[in-house]
Amino acid sequence: MATVLIVEDDVFVNTEAVFVIEELGHVTLHAYDFDQALEILRADGQIDLLFTDIRLKDRHLGGYELAIHAVELRPDIRVLYATGCDPADPSAYLVLDRSHFLEKPYGDMQLRASLETALQSAPARRPTVSTDFSLSFKELPDDQQGRFPNCRETHP
Repeated sequence: MATVLIVEDDVFVNTEAVFVIEELGHVTLHAYDFDQALEILRADGQIDLLFTDIRLKDRHLGGYELAIHAVELRPDIRVLYATGCDPADPSAYLVLDRSHFLEKPYGDMQLRASLETALQSAPARRPTVSTDFSLSFKELPDDQQGRFPNCRETHP
């Protein structure tokens, strides 16, 4: 049995994820935004996996940034990202080593399989290869910098 922190701003998707994960026998904690999730991560208690949406609509900070905080606060945590965006998107420069992706929309079986794979993996960590992040958005038009141009999600 693992403890999974679910961070998803869509109430329906969050509730469904809680149901599926608890049905597997895991304990769930859930948050609807970056700040709630960070508060939970800073609290005492076991958290084995961060399952986070990449885009959280209430802030400019999202799942990538949250995962970085999670690894700093809890070095043994695993990370599973949920996204309607292309993981090869240039904004993916913040992806942690040994993290996992689940493409939206996903079904219960896909969630179960991705969750078990992530839980059986080694903890996530910051990339070990030095990267020049200043080049990450170089080829995007000015109006696309810092956004998810290939994203199927509809957050503003």
